[in-house]
Amino acid sequence: MAVAIDVQSESLNGDNKTGKHSRISQLSINKKPHIREHPMMKEFVTSGLSVSVANIVTLPIDVLKVRLQLANAAMTTSKSCMKAGFIETTRLVYHKEGIRAFYSGLMPAIVRGLFYGGVRLGAYGPIKNMLKHLIAEDRNAATKIFRDITAACLSGSTAAIVSNPVDLCKTKLQTKNSKYTSSFHVIRDVIQQYGIKGLWVGTVPAAFRTAALTATQCVTYDHAKRFWIQITGWGEGIKLHLGASLITGLVNKRDFCCFTNNDMSCLNNRLVTTTVTAPLDTIKTNMYAAGGYGVTELTNKIVNKEGFRGLLRGWSAAYVRLDRLFLFFMHLTKYIFIYFLLYLSNLSAKTNDFNPYEVLGLTRTASDKEIRLAYKRLARYWHPDKNSEPNAHEQFTKINAAYEILSDSIKRQNYDDYGTTSQDNQRGFNTNHFRDSYDIFREHFGSDFNFFQESPSGAKKIIHLREFLNNILPNSDKKPYVLFGSTNFCLHCREPLRLFRSLEKQFNDVGIGTAEFNTKDQRLSNELGILNAPSLCVISQRRVYHFNDHGKFNQYTETNIKEFVRKSIPIQRYIKTLRTPDDLLSLISSYNETNRIHAILITKQKAPTLKFVIPCLQHLSRIQCAVLNSSMIMTSEIPSFLKQVSTITDTVLLFKEDKNPIAVIKDNDLTFVNIQKLFESNQLLHLPTITSSNVFNLVCQTNSA
Repeated sequence: MAVAIDVQSESLNGDNKTGKHSRISQLSINKKPHIREHPMMKEFVTSGLSVSVANIVTLPIDVLKVRLQLANAAMTTSKSCMKAGFIETTRLVYHKEGIRAFYSGLMPAIVRGLFYGGVRLGAYGPIKNMLKHLIAEDRNAATKIFRDITAACLSGSTAAIVSNPVDLCKTKLQTKNSKYTSSFHVIRDVIQQYGIKGLWVGTVPAAFRTAALTATQCVTYDHAKRFWIQITGWGEGIKLHLGASLITGLVNKRDFCCFTNNDMSCLNNRLVTTTVTAPLDTIKTNMYAAGGYGVTELTNKIVNKEGFRGLLRGWSAAYVRLDRLFLFFMHLTKYIFIYFLLYLSNLSAKTNDFNPYEVLGLTRTASDKEIRLAYKRLARYWHPDKNSEPNAHEQFTKINAAYEILSDSIKRQNYDDYGTTSQDNQRGFNTNHFRDSYDIFREHFGSDFNFFQESPSGAKKIIHLREFLNNILPNSDKKPYVLFGSTNFCLHCREPLRLFRSLEKQFNDVGIGTAEFNTKDQRLSNELGILNAPSLCVISQRRVYHFNDHGKFNQYTETNIKEFVRKSIPIQRYIKTLRTPDDLLSLISSYNETNRIHAILITKQKAPTLKFVIPCLQHLSRIQCAVLNSSMIMTSEIPSFLKQVSTITDTVLLFKEDKNPIAVIKDNDLTFVNIQKLFESNQLLHLPTITSSNVFNLVCQTNSA
């Protein structure tokens, strides 16, 4: 039962409120869209399998077609073979060679179907998308059809070229009294006689023929999809694919008149199609069998001996394949097969059911104003800073993705026509491919919402690509960040996430920022180089360091995380290590050369504390930091100011021109905040040299103060 929520609707500028309340169907918002992954591969597999099944069904007719096409005066001297028609050839093959002859070349026929069908239909969408970028978007129907036909011709000819070696093997195995026993036997023999290029003999007529057929089939497929969408409202999915494919198989553009019950027109269309493509098919088959002839040479040879009638051999078998009843059972068989194959392999679960109209609770006839009002209502309700539900961020992202489609006239038209947009045809529909959800929200509501702070509900701060690129990455020179990535339903993320949150205060206390992100945010994950969840990374000096790269995969312990964070910060590059007190005296005496203040940490630890390191990074241009191990104080002659320094606790000494420190921080006062304040108020020598505009500005600020 749907739960309704009353939210006051507003106009676009937010000044006038309508005073009306709209009921928002939570059921439509909570419907989780399926994400279509690797659509080109899915098209390749499903189309290839469907053509393979069709090849098995039509293989006996294909064998008869090959026999009839090769029974010409240029290839045989047998009068009986040249005179035999379709029925007589069928009888002769059955009586002399048996039923097995009708399934000769079965394996190469299956393999050819995988490559031929997969490339022909799988490459059609990507090529069409590429042409959309090359050819300016035009609402003219003629331009669209030209673009679609061009894409179909290119994908069809590519499929013919790719599958040509297998097609060659199939034809040679189907010839009468074939000397070959397998495809490997054919390939070995062809390479020995003609070289590798011999495997691509007959490519030209095959490419032209396939280009013509693909142009009719793929364009018909697009129109069939639009037809199903209009009458059923289906989105992208297995139902739409099978429905459009079945219409394509039955109509195939040339038989569209069949739907008007005009039998004479159907007959004429099949006659024309068969007559036009038969010569190309005959030339291709004869080139496969002969091997050494070119297109022109072989065509002239056939025409000279039999006339143009010789190019139409096998016409009857080709015509039978276009019979409406035969097409119906052939396509019905293969698509039922593919449907159950997809169902059993669960591929159908990965198809895209994302419907922007359902997400916003609208109909397809909704006006622009209705779309804006629906978006504003839902965006306010599901904003993660206002809604503490676990799926608030996911719903907010889907709402913004839906609005981006429906608010753009071109994207909306593409979705209405094809069930997809120009952005998701090739790579699969995924809300992560759209603009940052918060960018769209800001356009309507301004920047009143603080996206980078903890929400009133107490939820942890979640960053997105915008915050990362605008705030974290450019400031990581001075402030490192520790980021933890997980997903809403990641069970093995719980313990690492709990540990990360327990360490956040420790990191923040030493000046290191922390934040979380959703690894399903594809754009941010790509920017960070994240492949899985959980994921821990440090952003330092504009570089990303991954916890797993340090050999600590699945070893999320407090010690390992702290060690990883420390190693990710280039401490030794910016903080000098002093060996003796003499090194300290030498360093603080160089103020005239460096024009910088000197900050020295005296510690018994092997590495400096991060609450000293981070302020040093923040004031690197004005303060030279160094560290001296306190054990050196006990074993060497030391300056007087070091005699008062504890060898047990950490101490920070700040020097200007004088050899005595101007400030000392130790014991409980040694905190990140106090060190930062000390550095902030002491960035210049008493008599600094003006070496840059930055120094000049600091001097002016100091004097004015």
